Amino acid sequence: MFKIVCCVVVAGSLAYSHWLADYRAEHYNVQAEDVPLMPYIPEDAVLIRRTNEEKEQLCKQSAECSKLAQAVVWESRGESRQGQRAVASVILNRVDSSRFPDTITEVVNQYKQFSFMEDMHVQKQPSKKDWTTGYIVAYNLLHGVIDRVTQADHYHAKSVLPFWAKHFRMTEQIGNHVFYASN
Repeated sequence: MFKIVCCVVVAGSLAYSHWLADYRAEHYNVQAEDVPLMPYIPEDAVLIRRTNEEKEQLCKQSAECSKLAQAVVWESRGESRQGQRAVASVILNRVDSSRFPDTITEVVNQYKQFSFMEDMHVQKQPSKKDWTTGYIVAYNLLHGVIDRVTQADHYHAKSVLPFWAKHFRMTEQIGNHVFYASN
């Protein structure tokens, strides 16, 4: 009897997990394949119940979230959602590393680390949709609604090959970016 009950609970949890992934994809601008399946309800489940408009407004009110959104928009607005998450993941991985500054703003503002900081004045201006998507991606990553997609701490566009690339381990290519781990 005990084994049967355990199986029903686990099966029910996995069914809930699939439902939650589909629900997030439909209502919160998160792709279903981006949502890890969880056999439990997270303690901070309230975060996934926020609307996209709430996420955008909350991100705009946070200097760190806004800076992450800015980087997502300028560095990867033409990429898939996974590509945008990968760029944001690199920034957050740097914040977590002792080899880089401790805040998103300091990481993004580091001299010659992100090309948009030097050339955004010559780039096409982002659309309102680009900004909305950037804020939502930044909010979701910062609040654990979606997971990071890479452990890399560097990336570059496929169209260039920076001098440092030969010194680091390539981890993956997502869209038009190649990602590297320096450790």
